[in-house]
Amino acid sequence: MLARKALPGRVAAIFHVRAGRALARMGNGPLAGRALGTAAELLADRPTDRDPAWAWWFDRHELDGHYGLARAALGDLGAAAALLHDAAHAGGDGGGPAYRVLFAAELALVQARAGDWREVDAAMATLMDGVSSVGSVRALRVMGRAARLVEDGRRVPRRTRDTARHLVLALRDTGTGTG
Repeated sequence: MLARKALPGRVAAIFHVRAGRALARMGNGPLAGRALGTAAELLADRPTDRDPAWAWWFDRHELDGHYGLARAALGDLGAAAALLHDAAHAGGDGGGPAYRVLFAAELALVQARAGDWREVDAAMATLMDGVSSVGSVRALRVMGRAARLVEDGRRVPRRTRDTARHLVLALRDTGTGTG
């Protein structure tokens, strides 16, 4: 796709993000950073008439979330957590597309991977409140992975372990088999 001439800016940005995420999963941080940087440059331009209507959702918060996922894939959990937090809490009022719950779930997973028990406890408690309304099986599975990391973790405070168990129970109630 990226080899096509005259690709609309937002569409090109989306594909650069996909390339950046793939490169990060392969461990190629410099090329991933370049691809994500190109996406950021393209996103900085205002939408034009050439950008398709379906690209409405791709904004700075979305880019931050994907950049956070790339940083997590590269093992930079601190930077990943900051970016995912910003993406998940964009607007501060739960505003933005509902699918961005994936970024909140990924934030909990990153915090669990980092052993940041206080933060993962708060993230899981927030997620638990909305589990029944989450329509993304992918997000539910990420929540389950985060909870299992906490349950299997070392030196996890009892409160955090209890929150993880409650999240697993809430996930079982969704019927997705993620708990």
